Amino acid sequence: SAFAGGVLMRAWLLWGDERYLDGAIDAADMFCKLQWENGSWAYHYTYSRGEFLPWGEAYIAQSMQANQIRLLYMMHRLLGYERYEKAVRKVGDWFIAIQHPEGAWGWQAHPEGTTGPYGNRALNDKVTTQVMADLHVIWCATGDDKYLQPILKGVEWLLKAQAGPPTYG
Repeated sequence: SAFAGGVLMRAWLLWGDERYLDGAIDAADMFCKLQWENGSWAYHYTYSRGEFLPWGEAYIAQSMQANQIRLLYMMHRLLGYERYEKAVRKVGDWFIAIQHPEGAWGWQAHPEGTTGPYGNRALNDKVTTQVMADLHVIWCATGDDKYLQPILKGVEWLLKAQAGPPTYG
């Protein structure tokens, strides 16, 4: 998992044992290989006969794209490998492409190959706010302002989506 890759990366930073770095590189390289053409990753993978196979669709809720982004970002910062930055930009471009015109992101699982807005706009399950946080990380990784504009659009949607009296929120 990307979480395990991050743990291995931090273990290498703490203890300097190259075996941890090798494991972190293997994890990051695996996510570069598993990334779909549109930039996303599948919700699940199965392992069969020496390879990971996507099972399911791309899903944003519950940080399903976030761990890969953070692992690849940190590995790029530590090692400077261009393939990691390329993967981070690719998922960032997908996030931009699937944003609804009014600023939200959809909560449904995105079928493989989805390139435009999909699903109902979501406040719940950390969907819209998760993508906004992920785009901020991508902006930090790349310095490319195109990843900031969708965040601002998302903020506008969140403000408009708030409930008024008698149920503020």
